[in-house]
Amino acid sequence: MEESMKNFFLKGKIAGITPVSVYENKVYTQNITVELEDGTKIEVYDPLKRCKKDMEGKIKNIRIRASTVQPIIKNEKREMKIIPFNKASHADIYGYIEKILPNKPENLVILKFGLGEIVLFADDKQIESLSEKDYVVTSANLYLDEINDAK
Repeated sequence: MEESMKNFFLKGKIAGITPVSVYENKVYTQNITVELEDGTKIEVYDPLKRCKKDMEGKIKNIRIRASTVQPIIKNEKREMKIIPFNKASHADIYGYIEKILPNKPENLVILKFGLGEIVLFADDKQIESLSEKDYVVTSANLYLDEINDAK
């Protein structure tokens, strides 16, 4: 993990763990339900099963990496929120660009949405007209990158 990424977390309660890929009763991948401080529940895909059963019900720091499925577009309304899709590790994210970290093959866009940050992957073309502090909206798949104890 890049040194510059270590601080971008959001805080949430692990409200549930749902198996996604199961073969012969063995779970290979899972979704976790994260309840944010405002009560919003988001599903996050956890392909490496970093979230363990004993974490359920506990408040954790969670780093989410998001893969955009729609362009990142400027939002003149300056909204800050996340709107989850029902039972899918996917959400519409409204916020502002806190930081753009050049990276190859994709840049890392730190998007602050009011309850923490999400790290978006974005290619050069997606961000060519964007800059730090711009308010934006996008739709993205959410992946668990890291989970640890909240302080």
